[in-house]
Amino acid sequence: MTKLEIYNIALSQHGKKCTQEEIDATVQPTEVEACVRMFETAVQDVLGEQDWSFCVVPIELDKEDDEPHGRWRHGYGMPNDIIRLAREDMSMHPFMISGGRFYTDEDNPEVWGISYTASILEMAPRDFCNLVGLWLGYLISTIISPSDNNLAQRILQNYSAHLQALNRREQNNRHANYLDENDWSRQQ
Repeated sequence: MTKLEIYNIALSQHGKKCTQEEIDATVQPTEVEACVRMFETAVQDVLGEQDWSFCVVPIELDKEDDEPHGRWRHGYGMPNDIIRLAREDMSMHPFMISGGRFYTDEDNPEVWGISYTASILEMAPRDFCNLVGLWLGYLISTIISPSDNNLAQRILQNYSAHLQALNRREQNNRHANYLDENDWSRQQ
């Protein structure tokens, strides 16, 4: 989904819309400027809600850049575009993240995480992008519609309902292929 589509999801919560020309303009309308300013925050916030299966990737630690620290035997450099580590894919070994470094006692850790790349919304499912648009609409609500005290609450309720549905779908999809393909129940 494009930024224009996501901005328009956000702005539709306020009864507004924008065009690509307004986004590309040197002087943007207030509502477009608010969307531009809050867009990355909205994406990162929604990415932080769950270990979304479409964006969990192996993290390439810089093992040549190993600086132990304190009680940790290893301190590997991490890429800058990692929002957070994926909780379900982490091994049970203790670790710490500080200052862009991954500290551990493990000699060869396998680390998975959520990466923020420019193309994340191009490959994301449409319902995820809708969720980003709703959250963006919530974040800009005090700028775009300051006199409507209940609007932010209504957007938040809409966002929460969509988030629950998407979380359920994500959980169901994780377990979709747990049966062996020869299992009798898959053949029914």
